[in-house]
Amino acid sequence: MFRISTLILFSLILFAGCATTSSQNGDPFEQRELLRNSEDVLEGLFANKKDRFFRTLLPYAKGVVIFPDLVKAAFIAGGRYGNGVASVRNPDTGKWGPPAFIRSVQASWGIQAGIQKAEVVLLMMSNKAVKGLFKSKFDLGTGPEIALGPVGVSRGLNLRDILNKKDIYVYTSLQGLFAGFSWKGTVVRPDADANEVLYNRPVSHGTILLNRGVTPPKAAISFSKNMDKIAPKTKKPKS
Repeated sequence: MFRISTLILFSLILFAGCATTSSQNGDPFEQRELLRNSEDVLEGLFANKKDRFFRTLLPYAKGVVIFPDLVKAAFIAGGRYGNGVASVRNPDTGKWGPPAFIRSVQASWGIQAGIQKAEVVLLMMSNKAVKGLFKSKFDLGTGPEIALGPVGVSRGLNLRDILNKKDIYVYTSLQGLFAGFSWKGTVVRPDADANEVLYNRPVSHGTILLNRGVTPPKAAISFSKNMDKIAPKTKKPKS
């Protein structure tokens, strides 16, 4: 078991290295594409009028993480990898800050088979969840309370109860043979290489998320403006 899990993690690390090689050549094309794809995912979910929970929760989110193409492959043992975008709302102005790039890696084992792709959006509803984005290693399987979309949300609860129920609400569109979706063993890390390419200089993950001393390029400004249009500042409902 140890050898299998070690091989999975090693393979994921190699894959992550290959995925960022073109990012290190100074061409931000892949980063701009990731931002555009992330916007499309968010707009698509918000436009779905059948899912009133997402449309209701998004304006109250303190932060958001978007994985437009999270991939999981397995045969007996497997893993999941994806590049994503994170943004944090300014608590004073309600405006969304510049996007920062992140990676998600998960190793898994057991009897399983198939290939799965998913568009995933994490709505960070609490300060605890947002603080995790500033860590060099954020384990989604421990610490924050996570609910998959409206699962675990009683329709009898009022909006204030829903906002205080979980740290993170996850919305996902699955394609493949996996029946479930688990965050156990999933680690999110800053993607320093991608951030450096887009912002044209080495810049810390926290500096971007806090929007301090950073000059966002056009693609980043466009992303933040679109976020402000989709999810403008909303006052928390009174009890």
